[in-house]
Amino acid sequence: MIRQARQTQSEVSGKAAKVVPFAPVLNVATSDRVDSAAKKVLVFHMDRLASEIDGIKKDTDVECVHRGRVAVRRMRSALSLFGPMLGVKRAEVISRDLKWIGALLGRVRDIDVFLLKLPRYAKLKRFAGEEEMFLVKRLMAYRSFPLKALSDALGSARYKRMERRLRALTDTIEPKRPSSSVAVKKISDAVPSMMEGMFESVVEKGSEAFKKQRMKDFHKLRIEAKRLRYGLEAISPAYGRALDPFIKRLVEMQDCLGDMQDTVFTRGFIDDILDGKILKGLRPGTGFVLGEIYMLQREIASDCRRDFSGIWRRFASKRTLRDLKKGLRVKPVTSGATQRTTGEETA
Repeated sequence: MIRQARQTQSEVSGKAAKVVPFAPVLNVATSDRVDSAAKKVLVFHMDRLASEIDGIKKDTDVECVHRGRVAVRRMRSALSLFGPMLGVKRAEVISRDLKWIGALLGRVRDIDVFLLKLPRYAKLKRFAGEEEMFLVKRLMAYRSFPLKALSDALGSARYKRMERRLRALTDTIEPKRPSSSVAVKKISDAVPSMMEGMFESVVEKGSEAFKKQRMKDFHKLRIEAKRLRYGLEAISPAYGRALDPFIKRLVEMQDCLGDMQDTVFTRGFIDDILDGKILKGLRPGTGFVLGEIYMLQREIASDCRRDFSGIWRRFASKRTLRDLKKGLRVKPVTSGATQRTTGEETA
């Protein structure tokens, strides 16, 4: 199915080519000032996004859109976390533009995710052969419209202006007396309390979600967990691999919550298809299969909730907090280190 989807995509976009992912090197040290480290993180992900633009425009690999979207999300997270240290007004302007380009990336990626997950529904007897390819081809044809909007945006004056602003922000010399007193602190002095505070916020939202068992509360927890993960992965090179045990548990929880949220997205996406907002003139057989896929989401969400129970107990434990504190208090890496790539492509 994935091969068929990519073949169909190649027919739409032209000759497919192998895209070599951006080779990331992020040198952040515990001796860095917070504002200096924040600039390194922003430049790193801006370069990462820039490296994907050609592949996005030529549509050579669906992962180009995914990696570009991850880069945008991590820049938005960095600005949310470190914006006050870099200048609130400038950070807000750039954040608005990143939200704009992120939404365009998201529209294309949503279709790609739906297509790439279709193989899991192979057990549905009616969803095979002709019906499957009919749906894939129609969705790939529809995909060309948000892809063109994204490509046009990446070449627009607004995008170039955003890039110039971000480069200008990161090129400025750090002031001796910034508006935020935290900006001049070293990573080793400021970050531990910030990350521990974010962990407490995750635990608070998780306890509420676990008690109420509502999808909207699980979604809020996922957003909070993602903010913590992005923050930790931004500064993790300064701590070697000391934060890995904590990040591993965070990723486990985020993946489960992501699968849960995917069921919400899939139902909404199918609703839009059946309502004619995405595709027109569906065949009766295809509509029936989509209805089956829709109903299957309840089963998947139920499985995710069951799995989450154990994952949450492991995460919201004293051991997890000890792992975080221990990782943030290791001997400082003062010369910087190579950014770990494990889990970096997760949205």
